[in-house]
Amino acid sequence: MGFSYVGCIWDWISGSGTTITTQHPAATIDVDAGDLIVAIGGWEDTVQDPIEDITLSSASNTLVPSNGTWATSITSSGGNFLVMAYKITAANATESFTMTLPDAAPYRGIGIMVFRPDAGDTVTLDANGANTGTGSGTDMQSANINTDYVSDNVIIGGAKWYSMGACTLETIALATADAAVDLISSGSDCEMSMWYKSFTAIDPGDGISAYAKYGGGTVAWVCDILAYKSVAAAGGSTIPRYKKYYDYRRSQ
Repeated sequence: MGFSYVGCIWDWISGSGTTITTQHPAATIDVDAGDLIVAIGGWEDTVQDPIEDITLSSASNTLVPSNGTWATSITSSGGNFLVMAYKITAANATESFTMTLPDAAPYRGIGIMVFRPDAGDTVTLDANGANTGTGSGTDMQSANINTDYVSDNVIIGGAKWYSMGACTLETIALATADAAVDLISSGSDCEMSMWYKSFTAIDPGDGISAYAKYGGGTVAWVCDILAYKSVAAAGGSTIPRYKKYYDYRRSQ
């Protein structure tokens, strides 16, 4: 099975400030040792702040920027800023998460997804790097990644855009997401989304991306993608599924 989806928590604040903590739909989420935490954070500004001072953390987990340092993991488009970060937890805890910016900024959002690997499996980062896509329009898409598929994968997309309104479609490698969460402030207001897709019996492929279609008009947007693999311990019952040299998209 690879990964099971534990759940998502998030919050969204329109007013200006330096911090935001997950509060909705619940203030805390239970994580176990070995769980995978993936976070997105977004905000708006007219200039790029000293981004190396940004943190995404909880009481027991300081998350790792998707590209290794905050300075290279934050991307902007039309005043929209997006970060992705992750952590493989070391201990059981009941967590809330906070994003801290060096300077006050409006329209701050934070979203956390938690995934649990099969018992005894080891979770590792599969693909990251300069995977962010930026643009303007209704079709939001990350840059491409190549997956090193040797077992079970979970791939997560995240997006921040400039306007109110939800997405109408979220995919990974052209496959419909298993779950998508629009970060809603009030009513139908929404400017961030995160979604995931598990791959347990087929290689996601190379040159794949995260995609989301915005339901409104033309907007500036940022979109990113991260991939993780769950590998069974030696002697375990999971048979590694070795990489197939074809594009997953052709099977759709």
